[in-house]
Amino acid sequence: MGRKAQEVTHFAKQVMDECVRLQKQSGMTIKEFAKACGFGEVYWYTRANYSLPLNLSDLERISEVTGVPIGDIVMDSKRHAIEEAEAKARSGGYGLAAYNAAGKQEAINGEAGPDYDEPDLPIDRRMTYGAMRRAIIGLPVTVSSAILPDGLWGCYDDETRVILIDRRLTYTAKRCTLVHELLHWQHGDTGCSNDCSKQERRARTQTALTLVDPAELALLEHMYDDDLWSIADELNVTMQVLADYQATLNASPNGRITFSDTKERVFNA
Repeated sequence: MGRKAQEVTHFAKQVMDECVRLQKQSGMTIKEFAKACGFGEVYWYTRANYSLPLNLSDLERISEVTGVPIGDIVMDSKRHAIEEAEAKARSGGYGLAAYNAAGKQEAINGEAGPDYDEPDLPIDRRMTYGAMRRAIIGLPVTVSSAILPDGLWGCYDDETRVILIDRRLTYTAKRCTLVHELLHWQHGDTGCSNDCSKQERRARTQTALTLVDPAELALLEHMYDDDLWSIADELNVTMQVLADYQATLNASPNGRITFSDTKERVFNA
């Protein structure tokens, strides 16, 4: 089923927020701005409080009054959302942080080292980081790179629907972090208090189950024995993801991961 015509999507809210910024920058009062655009005050307020979305005709009027092209209004709405997310990350205002641990420097240096209608993720373990980024184009979530505070590989802000990934990470670390944060987005996670929270445990476990092929892992263990670095490198995952997968494996009866085990532990965590 398609979206309802009058549904106010997250993207529509971002665009509305940008139009409110333009109104404030214009120096006009709300009443003056609405009149200049040919809107009634009630019409403007019902859109400013997200009761109804703006339509293309509305954006054309706002563009004419402000002198800002519609394309720039849309792009600036995304840019401001990313800037807001980056500001939160710098101030430590994130709970949904991926792998907030001392091992971040290894990944930078390249060393080894459902509650609602959840959207499907068009990714799988065969994809590279670049392929994953291309595959998620069109999803209602923005992914961007940034210089994040030490120890923070990535983070997701539900308010802006923005995922930030530290640009200094290796592509393997970026790949694992992207999947981790996409899972937070998929589940609609709004925050977690620490690395041991249910949301964080679920994200880490599902990331491992998404990226590690048990048959390939068994073969690599036979080839490399206890050389975990080489195993992780062959799987294109971080040591943390490999450890999370092994922890899931060890927690299962007889050392095997069954469907019922996974469903019980991951989705009901």
